[in-house]
Amino acid sequence: MTIIGIGGCMALLLVGFGLNNSIYAITDNQYQKIHVYDMMVDFDEDEDDREDCMNEVLERSEITSGIKVRNTSMDIETDQGSKTAYVIVPEDREKINEYIKFQDRTSDAVYQLNDDGVIVTEKVASMLEIEPGDQIRLKEGDTKAVDVTVTAVTENYLQHFVFLSQDLYQELYGK
Repeated sequence: MTIIGIGGCMALLLVGFGLNNSIYAITDNQYQKIHVYDMMVDFDEDEDDREDCMNEVLERSEITSGIKVRNTSMDIETDQGSKTAYVIVPEDREKINEYIKFQDRTSDAVYQLNDDGVIVTEKVASMLEIEPGDQIRLKEGDTKAVDVTVTAVTENYLQHFVFLSQDLYQELYGK
């Protein structure tokens, strides 16, 4: 009985260490290869002095660069269902590539954000059976729902994201 007990405990320890290594590998991929920024500062949308705060943060010697993005939560709707995702709208669609890498997990193809459609992350695309060229509906709270074309599906391991260019967002939502 002692040998079986010790063997069972050792098996549990090995499983625990294996899970620990697996989880760290996922976060390393997410935050060292895909999202390569060190910090995010959130401001309320109606905060009057957010421009001054942003400039103050960027003036610090520890900060080498920054980009303004709109980060909001929206529902993605398809015939297969609905999922909530963070919608990221960068002020500069070229500069966003310095902070977030848009690439295919298997082929390493690199994608660029453009005004033709949105880039969605791999997990939500899998769950809702979305492929490039498909139409999805984005709905933000009680605002109008808009249909957009998916131009690419990008590698991602944590959370669901949709990326739109600023021009496309303004065209769709008028703000």
